[in-house]
Amino acid sequence: MDRYYVRKPRNKEYRPSKEELLKMYERGLTQKEIAEQIGWTQSGISMLTKRYDINIRETLPWTEKEEELLSKFYLKRSKKQLIVLLPDRTWNAIKLKALKLNLARPKEEYQNSEEVKKKLRKLSQQSTISVKFNKKKDISYVLGVLDGDGYTNKRSTVGLETKNKKFAKKFASKLKDIGLNSNMKLREEKNHWMVWGCSTQFVDWYDSLTDNKKIRLLLKSNIAWQYITGMYDSDGALHPCGCPQICGYNLRKNKFISKILDSLNIQNTIHKDKVWIKANSRKEFFDNVHSVIDYRNPKKKR
Repeated sequence: MDRYYVRKPRNKEYRPSKEELLKMYERGLTQKEIAEQIGWTQSGISMLTKRYDINIRETLPWTEKEEELLSKFYLKRSKKQLIVLLPDRTWNAIKLKALKLNLARPKEEYQNSEEVKKKLRKLSQQSTISVKFNKKKDISYVLGVLDGDGYTNKRSTVGLETKNKKFAKKFASKLKDIGLNSNMKLREEKNHWMVWGCSTQFVDWYDSLTDNKKIRLLLKSNIAWQYITGMYDSDGALHPCGCPQICGYNLRKNKFISKILDSLNIQNTIHKDKVWIKANSRKEFFDNVHSVIDYRNPKKKR
């Protein structure tokens, strides 16, 4: 006699809450065991787990071996090494378990210290700092970077994300020179350097600048070369022929860059998404623009 599989109906009268489901997982029950216990199907428990956004790897009970490994290596190994060492655990689960075991990394201890709390209080006041607008050359360089790879946001942040450490250090130094409390950190997952500072005064001023206001400022104060240097550090490129280029996001931006170069008597042309400096102006350009990025500098080996 043939035997047919009859799917067990789900108990529609009872649906476990997220807290109840978490407790069952923490007791070490599998989805199949949970389903049998409450009269559901295993697929139904799986769907409910996803709906509740439960990460099973974070709820499974820790074994003695896992706890031993965590206690032995948490303060000695890097994040990546710990994840490899404990493949069934997420980084968040590892940190939570370490906290329960009274383990703490030196960095985490520092982040929870009174010293950091004081710094955070100061950070809340950074948006009201007075910008040193008399540092015109430094201001001009920062403007060039912001019009290139840099950014500002509604939280009054002035920032940059770049792969080049020299560029990151230079931008952080310029922010500090104009009065911002700059910070610099390596974003490990992308291997990018992040630089940022806060100032409502500066961001409001930057947002108020039209192209006409900006070009008057740069030419009147004789600081246009610093602006071009910031642009070249951000969006520059050195063609194999030796001619520098500045990549633009759009035609309006390219026209603005070209207009500044014209005022500096640098012959240039706009081609597609780039502003090209012509060969007969190449020497004068590099006499005034010294990029911190080696492959954009003709004096360095590419």
